[in-house]
Amino acid sequence: MARAVDPSSSDAAAECGRQEAMMGSFQAAAASFREAAKRDDGNVEALWGAIYCQIKLGDLEDAAAQLELFRMV
Repeated sequence: MARAVDPSSSDAAAECGRQEAMMGSFQAAAASFREAAKRDDGNVEALWGAIYCQIKLGDLEDAAAQLELFRMV
């Protein structure tokens, strides 16, 4: 519902990703987290959520690379 009210909101996209991840829809959640990060590259929830989804989807090399980049910031 928050996405409908403010489709440009990074926080709304990240919340949608969080809910999709809780339902086990990790592909959809990853897309929502990427969208949130694109809208606001400082949205930490979006960055962590994207990494979480990569791990759950078995994309461990990319997740490790993202964690390394995150650690450097």
